[in-house]
Order: sequence, then structure tokens, then C-alpha cells
Amino acid sequence: MPLKYAAGFPGAVSVVGLMHGVLFVVFVIVWLMSLRRLSVGWALVSLAASVVPGGPFWVDPKLRQFEAGPRA
Repeated sequence: MPLKYAAGFPGAVSVVGLMHGVLFVVFVIVWLMSLRRLSVGWALVSLAASVVPGGPFWVDPKLRQFEAGPRA
């Protein structure tokens, strides 16, 4: 959006939008593959976090702890 309005380059929106869409589809495919390892709760939290701005930064450390398992 800044390239469209501030720099007067409206073609950037279609390029960046396409990349954003492709990356989100790749994310959903990886998310579907991870369902074998995640509980239903974690799966829904991670999917919800993917559409909230900044959500992945909040959920990523929690998923890493879940993946590491209980500490001895």
C-alpha cells in the first residue's frame, strides 16, 4: 500500500498481493500437514494467530515449548 499511494506505483499492489496470497496458501498446506502432531486446540490457536496481525509472534514461542515437551 505505501508503494501505491506514497510512491505512485499501483502495480506493486498486485505483485505483493500475489506473493502474500501464495505464501498464505503455502502456510495453510504446512498447517494441514502439522495437524498430525498438534492437538485440536493448538491447531485452532495457530490458525487463528495466522490471520491476526502479530499473532504468529505471540504463538510461535508457545508452540516451541509444546514441541519441546515437558521439562524434567
